[in-house]
Amino acid sequence: MKDLIYKEAAEDAEKIIEEGISLEQYIDNKKKIMYLETLNKYLEESAFSEFEKYGEKSIDLFGVNIKTMETGVKYDYSMNESWNDMKQEIKKLNDSLKDHEKMLKNLSKQSVKKLDEETGEITTLYKPAKTSKTSLIITI
Repeated sequence: MKDLIYKEAAEDAEKIIEEGISLEQYIDNKKKIMYLETLNKYLEESAFSEFEKYGEKSIDLFGVNIKTMETGVKYDYSMNESWNDMKQEIKKLNDSLKDHEKMLKNLSKQSVKKLDEETGEITTLYKPAKTSKTSLIITI
């Protein structure tokens, strides 16, 4: 089923590109995705209840396999002092790393020599390489 969907989408994309309407179709698809995601949020509970009527853990229906599965499992470790201590250490390290990254981004040159006053060691700091992707932002 997945392969058929991918194949149809690729074929349709070719036609849309050939027709020169890819921007229009792209925008229309964004609207449809928003609609379908919202619709599924409203239908999820009812669909689950309907599935439970089959009395099975897994069924094949409408060309797909449907099963229940525990998702979004979370554990609360906060009652453990050792975990809280480690979490705090990680937060401090992450904060320190963010500060260091900010400093590196703001270097005036591609590389700068830095003297460690305690050890006398000289290290070279490098301005980070910047990469990005330009995307279309569609506001509905």
